[in-house]
Amino acid sequence: MRVRVRGQRAVTLTKADFKASGGEGSVYVQGATAYKIFADPSRVTSEAKIEELSTLAIPNVVRPREVVVDMHDTPVGYTMQYVDDAFPLCKTFPPGFRNRVGLSPERVASLFRD
Repeated sequence: MRVRVRGQRAVTLTKADFKASGGEGSVYVQGATAYKIFADPSRVTSEAKIEELSTLAIPNVVRPREVVVDMHDTPVGYTMQYVDDAFPLCKTFPPGFRNRVGLSPERVASLFRD
């Protein structure tokens, strides 16, 4: 799939770049950049929201950085920093996950405070 970071370069995302998918779309990774591409372009996070969130300066929060558009300049997703060997905070809620990865209740509380 060929996409472009708004106002910048074109990027080809391949099966080799595919990292994961979920209900909203798929994530592709090239180097230190992850590309979240929505399955339904009408559900893409608004450009204003991406711009607002991109200003967050919290080191342990992955945030949207740039708008990704298709070759017709229609927004289809956004870029973000790729973090290897990490998991979303919401995964720490179920006890089964915490037990599987060895997260103590104290560590989870610390993650929430941070």
